[in-house]
Amino acid sequence: MTTEGNTFSQLIDEAIQLTGRGPAARPRLIAYSRSSMREAQVKALFHKDRVEDILTADASPFIWTPPVTIRIVETVIFPNEVYPDFITPSRKQRLPSSLGDAFYYAAQNYYVFSGVAINDAIDISYFTYFSPLIYFATDKRPARFDLETLTWEYLDNDGIYVSSLSTTALEQAARDKVTNWLIFNWFELVLEGTLAKQFKIIKDERAVT
Repeated sequence: MTTEGNTFSQLIDEAIQLTGRGPAARPRLIAYSRSSMREAQVKALFHKDRVEDILTADASPFIWTPPVTIRIVETVIFPNEVYPDFITPSRKQRLPSSLGDAFYYAAQNYYVFSGVAINDAIDISYFTYFSPLIYFATDKRPARFDLETLTWEYLDNDGIYVSSLSTTALEQAARDKVTNWLIFNWFELVLEGTLAKQFKIIKDERAVT
């Protein structure tokens, strides 16, 4: 019998048990836990939220649609170690610069990179918010973490939990569906924030502890 922990679904199960609200409260507790994670995440730019990537320009200027979870771009590097400035749309974009026409800016859900040629590689690093995790029933969870053995087990195509899948990529994908670094490393912190929000709503005195 697996002593499950450190996953989103298990956190919600524990929150339901501790609040005594029953499965009907699950949607609300899911929302509270997501809110608690966002509150913790925005306190700093954590290295575990950093993504490093290489973009390939298919036009000049190049327009990039980032992931919907993007938080902020950290660094952009054009070919020949050119570090373009971030310049908002203004006359300044047309002023003479030692970097020529190399700059970038953001608008709505896209970024514009000026000063690159087609097929140029653009090195970029940025920070993201967590992807929303969903709740899985106990026997449907893509991955489970055993607190006693400190090991993962995975749901295979036959609906059986096994110690490994055919590739490490599949294993990572399964883990990404059930947890993130904040839940895995700070499970009790997220649980506490979730409970506090629930107790506050129902005016339970435990909300202040």
